Amino acid sequence: MTAEIGLLNKSAVVLAADSAVTITKANKIFNNANKIFKLDNGIPIGFMIYNNSHWMGIPLETIIKEYKKYRNGITLPTVDAYTNDIVNFIKSNFLSFTTQKQVSEFVTSRIYDLLESFIEVTSDEVNEIIKKTRTKPKTITQEISLLNKTFEKIVNFLITKEIQVPKLIEFADYNINEFKTEYYKLFEEKFAQFCSAYKISYKKTIELKIFKLLFAELTHEFTGYEDYTGIVIAGFGDDELFPTISEIKLGEIISQRLRYERKFSSISFESSALVAPYAQRDMVDTFVQGIDPTLVGEIYKILKKEFSSIKRSLIKDNKTIDTNKLEATMNKSFESINKQFLEKRKEIHIYPVIKSISYLRKEDLVEIAEALVNITSLKRKTSDDLQTVGGPVDVAVISKGDGFVWVKRKEHFNRDINFIS
Repeated sequence: MTAEIGLLNKSAVVLAADSAVTITKANKIFNNANKIFKLDNGIPIGFMIYNNSHWMGIPLETIIKEYKKYRNGITLPTVDAYTNDIVNFIKSNFLSFTTQKQVSEFVTSRIYDLLESFIEVTSDEVNEIIKKTRTKPKTITQEISLLNKTFEKIVNFLITKEIQVPKLIEFADYNINEFKTEYYKLFEEKFAQFCSAYKISYKKTIELKIFKLLFAELTHEFTGYEDYTGIVIAGFGDDELFPTISEIKLGEIISQRLRYERKFSSISFESSALVAPYAQRDMVDTFVQGIDPTLVGEIYKILKKEFSSIKRSLIKDNKTIDTNKLEATMNKSFESINKQFLEKRKEIHIYPVIKSISYLRKEDLVEIAEALVNITSLKRKTSDDLQTVGGPVDVAVISKGDGFVWVKRKEHFNRDINFIS
């Protein structure tokens, strides 16, 4: 993992990134990774990479440096244009390097992830049922029956839920029949293994429903838990007066189509400052919002639980109460508390921070960006988790007039012996 941030106002973009890279299989962390790159001398465009340092087995550093050679100093009008251009460059130049084996391994991994998530949810639901009914299955047969009944119930419930996120760009015209032609046989094999391992009764109808859910997951926008490769592009296009920062989430290849999505944020006359954290963003969010977002979520859970308790007590003590009206009133109160809490966070913390950043000099932006990465690293040192943020912090400033300028940069080679004529 990593901690990266982009700070933008009308004058400049500051990019800051730590140097930690995690080798998951070896459970090791090295503090020597380069995560910020410039496009070319004098061109006000920079890149950051996060989450994975490779895409489909190819180092992202290689992809970015090949893209730099491809552009050969020729600039584009907007950051949006650079974003589209690098995506097209990846599709044109690197899709051919991916193998069918890699794609199959990726799909297999996603099949296992989906099926494992079903088992986890099913197990939790079974435990809740036993807890509520206070009736534990007396035999293995009864236990398997309850497991299967709950499993099917969850699958049937999820298949009826409408997907709220849009389809990925590349998959707008891609349908489940095409997906089935290429991957159903692989899915059948893995589903049969899954059923055997977890004592799930094989049913064709359930298999087809889960396959449909897999198709939806792979062809729609990325979920919060999904692994992906992140590329950030920031700076000024030729036609842009104010800076823009763009994020590309790169997934893998399905049917020779690239799974990716994009997100843009721009400075304008109306929006004069921006704080854009990537990867491990908890400390940045705490700094901007004045409270840890995780803690906010826990407060909401406690409030909801207490509201439910109050509602039950009122209904118990007053048998003639209108339960529907009570439910509506309490929901309205809960929403009002959430809204007021958010407004106070904006008033006391968010707006003042954004306003200050909009007026800060480049030097001050550099100081804040570096400090936010360092404090994220410090937080990891004081936690029980692996220190996945650390090492030297690289910092760069991008402005319309000066282009991309390094402020702090670690070197992996000795300049004295590499640049002597």
